[in-house]
Amino acid sequence: MGMMMKMIGMNGDQHQHDDSDTEANHDDEHDSQNSFSIFQIDARSASTKKVSIPDKLVDFEAPPQEIVRRRVMKLEMKMGPEMMMSGPEGNLTINGKTMEMSRIDETVQSGSSEIWVIENHSMYSHPFHIHNVQFKIIKREGGVSGHETGYKDIVLVHPNEPVEVLMIFP
Repeated sequence: MGMMMKMIGMNGDQHQHDDSDTEANHDDEHDSQNSFSIFQIDARSASTKKVSIPDKLVDFEAPPQEIVRRRVMKLEMKMGPEMMMSGPEGNLTINGKTMEMSRIDETVQSGSSEIWVIENHSMYSHPFHIHNVQFKIIKREGGVSGHETGYKDIVLVHPNEPVEVLMIFP
């Protein structure tokens, strides 16, 4: 199955790309039943007006006054012979426990605010995802970057790095 895209420049020039032309088993006749237009870009009516981007898009809010708890999540990865013995499911742990969908490890109070410190004790960067709540990254080595200041549901924690996140539970 092929996808086609069409671009129209500001002067009306048209450019078209059909990825079925690059497929190994391409039939000489274009089969319209096996391809579809995925998008079209038309720049003929593009504005030439200059726009300005604000220096600051949003304010980073201060944490709530009452933080009811501070939790530490230690990410670890077994290495060497230990890794070979545990199998792929047992290599990654959080606070010494492997992932188990039927187990609940942490319970939180609805409406409360907590700070979680996610520590990566492995030699690899590791994404840390939290279900059913968005959080704010409030502290990390090197500071919180611009793209990290909004609400998140995943954070990349680098080797031997602690990252603090503010959790406000609904």
